[in-house]
Amino acid sequence: MTETETGTGTTISEERTTLTDGFDLVDPGFGIGEHFCLGSHLARRSQQALFRELARRVESLELAGEPEWIRSSFVVGLKKLPMRYRIAPASGRA
Repeated sequence: MTETETGTGTTISEERTTLTDGFDLVDPGFGIGEHFCLGSHLARRSQQALFRELARRVESLELAGEPEWIRSSFVVGLKKLPMRYRIAPASGRA
C-alpha cells in the first residue's frame, strides 16, 4: 500500500495490485477516503478465488477478435474483449 499527499494535510492510501507481468495498477473502482467501499475486501477475495480456479482449469485461451476500449474522460478500460477458451471439468465433481 502506498500513501499520497493531497496538499491539504491529509494522506490518501492507495491499494495496489501487481499483475503477473509486473505492471502495477491502482484500483480507483472502490473509492478513496470516506467514500471507500465497505465491501471492497470481500469483492477482492471473491475475484481472487474466481481467477485462482480459472487459472487451474483453463486449458487454452486466445483472442477471438479485436479489443474495444471505452472512450470516455471519466472511465478507462475495456468495453469488449472477445475471448475463446477451453476449460477442463472440475475435479471431484459429477
